[in-house]
Amino acid sequence: MTPVPSVSPPLRSEKILANTKAWLGALLIGAAFMLITRDTLFPGAWASLPTLGAALVIWAGPHAFVNKAVLSRPTLVWVGIISYPLYLWHWVLLTFDRIAIVGIPTAERRWIALALAALLAWLTYLLVEKPLRFGEAHRRKSLALVAVMVAVATLGFACYKTKDSSSWFFAGQGDAAKEVDELAAIHQTNLTRWQNPKETVKCFQLPPPYDTPTADFFQRNGCLSSSPGKASVLLMGDSHSASLSLGLRNWANAAGVNFLQTSGFAGPALYCVDAPGDEREGCETAHIREVMKTIIATKPDVLVFNLYWSQSGTVRRFTDLKRYKERVLSSITKLANSLGVKKVVVVGQMPTWYPNLPHSLIRNFISKHQKIPERTWTGVVKESLEMDTFMRSWNQPPGYYYFSVKDILCKDDGCLTRVGNDLATDIVVWDYGHLTQAGSDYVAAHGAMVESW
Repeated sequence: MTPVPSVSPPLRSEKILANTKAWLGALLIGAAFMLITRDTLFPGAWASLPTLGAALVIWAGPHAFVNKAVLSRPTLVWVGIISYPLYLWHWVLLTFDRIAIVGIPTAERRWIALALAALLAWLTYLLVEKPLRFGEAHRRKSLALVAVMVAVATLGFACYKTKDSSSWFFAGQGDAAKEVDELAAIHQTNLTRWQNPKETVKCFQLPPPYDTPTADFFQRNGCLSSSPGKASVLLMGDSHSASLSLGLRNWANAAGVNFLQTSGFAGPALYCVDAPGDEREGCETAHIREVMKTIIATKPDVLVFNLYWSQSGTVRRFTDLKRYKERVLSSITKLANSLGVKKVVVVGQMPTWYPNLPHSLIRNFISKHQKIPERTWTGVVKESLEMDTFMRSWNQPPGYYYFSVKDILCKDDGCLTRVGNDLATDIVVWDYGHLTQAGSDYVAAHGAMVESW
């Protein structure tokens, strides 16, 4: 019998170095758990924390205290054994669950999916990984794996091609194929146009990296020009205010008022709503102060404020919704007072679609060979409707008016998908929640916002 070579214990200096590596790695991994949130840009620079941490722990070797006393415990060894199949299974189950319910799964559903992923990962290790990695007949196993890979790739390519209107899936369905092409073009064309500084919506200042904001952007593009003797309405907010302006501008002109717009610029106070904790003066940068000087000089009579209220950067950072409400109202009031306006119109949350309206219509109706309905609840994000309900419950200060886009677009039988039969021009939203020209015209025509001015 061949003698087993003895392994000499590490020197004291080597042990200290190993422990240093392991503890530093554990610290980096722990920091990643604490610092990386749902609002963190990931992957990116933040990915270096867990990556370097794991590398240091592995580099430390088996004699480091963390590895020997903690990571060598049977439970953690078992997690390590199934870690790769667990990684593969959890992604499939969570993704399929989102597709099946057409939305974001609840926490309970996600926990169930993770538990199922752990079970399937363990079975995969026992029934697939161990038999393939160990034992005889390595050549036959290799050939079988290659054949399976080719079959899976072929099946995947066939599934991918079904989304193309020229595929076998739409054979004999000329109208359905045409609708798929139109919806795909609507989404891609608008996305490309909105991200191009030369083609995007008038008076919408694109953020980096699409453009470099300048203090004179709105003045240079005639967004703050007004005629004497007319009341002036100022629209402020994010990209959703830009989509609302497509129809609102025409109705404002018909009402005989000056229409001013600073989409992409929400003022200093509302920028600070996104910041957790108390308002910070750091939000009011030199750039923002310079733009505000230009806006204040226009002396608007009415402020119309429109944001994507449900986005992760605002409401989800506040665990206390009462505090969120107070923060938003106080911030808008501060902004209104600085402008000296007489009336404030707060535009509520836009009903949004998952993952976007064109995709939702293709997935839920066209792919099932069903006619696209004028209204439907299928694909509508429930949280966006709940945000409207939450905002309309606020006690608005005197001079404030709440404008519900949801009341205009959604009735008992669902939310509006189109205003006519020509999808190329009549669809209401081109992505998850930005209005098209037809959608914005519809909101402006059927709402009482203009009359409230």
